[in-house]
Amino acid sequence: GKTWNVNPLGGVPAQDRPWLAADGPCTVYVAYHQLPAFSPFVNAYDTCTVGNGVPVSNGVALDPTHSTQLSLSSFPGLSGSFNKLTVDTSPKSKHRHAIYIPMSLCQVASAPDLVINANSSGCPKGTQYIVAVSTDRGQTFTYHPVALDKSGATLVWAATVATDAAGRVYYTWSDSHNVYLDVSTDGGVHWTKPRQLNGAKTAAVYPTVAGGSAGRVDVAWYGADRKGDSNSSKIMGQPSVKGSVPWKVMLARSTDGGKHFATRAVTGPIHLGELCTHGSGCADTNSRNLLDDFGLVISPTTGHDSITYTADRPDGTAGHAFTGFVSEVGPAKRSSGHGSTGGTHGRHHSSGGRSGASGGSSSGRGLAATGLSPAIALVGLGLLTTGLLLRRRTVR
Repeated sequence: GKTWNVNPLGGVPAQDRPWLAADGPCTVYVAYHQLPAFSPFVNAYDTCTVGNGVPVSNGVALDPTHSTQLSLSSFPGLSGSFNKLTVDTSPKSKHRHAIYIPMSLCQVASAPDLVINANSSGCPKGTQYIVAVSTDRGQTFTYHPVALDKSGATLVWAATVATDAAGRVYYTWSDSHNVYLDVSTDGGVHWTKPRQLNGAKTAAVYPTVAGGSAGRVDVAWYGADRKGDSNSSKIMGQPSVKGSVPWKVMLARSTDGGKHFATRAVTGPIHLGELCTHGSGCADTNSRNLLDDFGLVISPTTGHDSITYTADRPDGTAGHAFTGFVSEVGPAKRSSGHGSTGGTHGRHHSSGGRSGASGGSSSGRGLAATGLSPAIALVGLGLLTTGLLLRRRTVR
């Protein structure tokens, strides 16, 4: 990341929501909605050579090696609703190089359902979550059902997918009340039954998932300590109003392939009250301040998490919403005489995109982590504090 080439991408017309994934140093996939019909496409690019093996240089336009439209006829009722793609890059996985794209659609039991669904604000027959899978580097895709949400809730960008080093595929989604996880061990063809990750008396939306070493899977979401529909101001309170339910970034971690999880909050309040998941259909002022920009990654070298999210605290207005981040910091290494790492609990340092952001650090309990020295952590915290003070002076 010290130096960058900037290359315009060819083959991408007017579009919305470009998602990016890499497979090795040269292959990059861009998935996007082509406007005006929001048709889903996936383009593949070679970022190392430009025809005839000529190396890529700064400013050179890159045309796709191939472009594929996700087909409506391949899965009845398929819509343009898809989220971030992921690529299995693990040398230990028998599904290495497979591309996975999470998608959703209204379930279709008969032809008339297509008309019924098109004229409904939800999915009368239920919302079907599926995964599009390519095993030929994005030239063709097959579609497999993952889970059926019988409530028929239709969220904007509701699902995410990830893989671990063993090739397991993890799929998360939400029904505006709770967050669920499904797992596949055969390359996305068959899936476990959905498992609810948040507590019985809580609400959870916008899950984002990441995979690490074999069996390691982490899921983050926006969580509130009140059960119910996140879109309801009667349940959650009016958006950005004192006394309404606070939302935080939650993190769940599993090291056994999703069988057991340890869960905790990793930020302070990032929003109050109703949290709308209907995109441009959100009507209440400040209910969609958090948008749907949310991501989680696991460091391949330290195993630590970093999460980016959106927050609107402290004033709660859309104009002052910002992107924040929180990164896990491990405890000191304790030698046992055999070079082992003794620390098992991590903590997260949080930073907002502007002064006055709520966040702070929280002590880790139940989340395995290894890594940094306390001295390095203290230096980093000092630099962060200095930066925030300087930024505060600047904005004044």
